[in-house]
Amino acid sequence: MRLTSLCAAAALAGLASLTVPAAALAAPHSPDGRHAQGRATSHGHATTRSHDRGKADPLAGQRKGTTAAIAAQTRSLTRLLAAEKASTALNTTDRAALAAATQQALDALAADSAAVGTATSRTGLHNLVLSAVRTSQVARAQDAVVRLADAQEAAPTALTQEATDLQGQLDTATTAGTDTTAATAALADLATQLSALSANAANAAGAVTLILAVSPTASHGDLLTAVQAAHTALAPGNAALARAKADVAVVKDALDH
Repeated sequence: MRLTSLCAAAALAGLASLTVPAAALAAPHSPDGRHAQGRATSHGHATTRSHDRGKADPLAGQRKGTTAAIAAQTRSLTRLLAAEKASTALNTTDRAALAAATQQALDALAADSAAVGTATSRTGLHNLVLSAVRTSQVARAQDAVVRLADAQEAAPTALTQEATDLQGQLDTATTAGTDTTAATAALADLATQLSALSANAANAAGAVTLILAVSPTASHGDLLTAVQAAHTALAPGNAALARAKADVAVVKDALDH
């Protein structure tokens, strides 16, 4: 069951690079350096005039950049969630589970956004941006793995029907005296690859379970470990599916000549 191509899964392994908006990491504005000055009262005591009231937030620029960075990730995952809910390529069970995981990621982004106002340092704001980026990476890795696995699951039905149709055309060509040796061999190999896809179905299902178990606040290391395990589980089905498609192309080409 499951997978079309593991190109998307290979791209997932590049998750170590984090892009942090420059605006979110810019140096804070220097606060007013003036100090409160005392003045003598009629009783000889000094009173202090505070210049702190109304002082501009020294992290205002970083807060604005951080908010913008998290909002960008939120918009991106909102579009991803809509695509998942509307997908006809995902099976019903996986579509619901994937949408729930993406919603959890959006909830985590909302928590990051809410924390911006109470952050007390540049480092704290920086970490909120990194957290939002990592959450987005988790959601996209989950989407990619589930789509690949479901493509593997759906492939055998379509390919079996195509093989049946091609066998009929091949029989007709053979009766007409056409040399169908290569096409016949390709159809035999197609049957072998379909068996391999079926044999790997449990591994593909396991990849879905594994990747959806990753928390939206997982560390980079935990995410990478899960992605690599999913890649390993899906690889045999991916190879079988690629060969099956190549076999179909060989048969069609032979019948066209």
